[in-house]
Amino acid sequence: MKQTNDLGYILAGCKNDSAMLIKIDPFGEIIWEKTYDLLDYWGDKTVIQTSDSGYLFATWTGLLKTNSNGDKEWIKKGIEGNQNKYPYYEDIIEHSNGNYYAIGGPVTPNSNFSNGGQAIFVKISKTGAILKTKYYGGQCEDDLFRSIIESNDGKLIIVGEKGHGNQSFPCSFNFRYYKDVYVLKIGLNGGIIWEKTYG
Repeated sequence: MKQTNDLGYILAGCKNDSAMLIKIDPFGEIIWEKTYDLLDYWGDKTVIQTSDSGYLFATWTGLLKTNSNGDKEWIKKGIEGNQNKYPYYEDIIEHSNGNYYAIGGPVTPNSNFSNGGQAIFVKISKTGAILKTKYYGGQCEDDLFRSIIESNDGKLIIVGEKGHGNQSFPCSFNFRYYKDVYVLKIGLNGGIIWEKTYG
């Protein structure tokens, strides 16, 4: 849920396995409630109000952009090149340059199945064009990004999780165990400026 520029609130959810947005006024009364042709039945989801007073909804299965009345402008399902592969989006921002940046994971890259699930970064134009898709992490499963912000110098800071081994096991348990906090500063097309792990 986020507060909107009219002092109301926008809520992201799901209904009958479809993405749903609910707009309420400052007193909790529903202004509108709409569902969309975007599969959404569980998992994390987030919504932001965009500079054009519309809304951008990110969920595990894709992205949805609406106008201020909740009318669909565009939907992006899956990842670039594969609508059936979930990006597992966790967070999204609108940058001061006008583009949107979505992060999530884990996703196995289409071109490199040997690396397992990696964190994903996607740059999107205002009209919904995918401008850049990049993957980050190691060779263990379950690397993912959790949060993204614009830094004071206009770059991007991302925090997430990165798997590692345990003693003689290079990727111990291979899922959700033995993970470090993973922090990166990147440029606007995903080039790494610096990256650190903590833990």
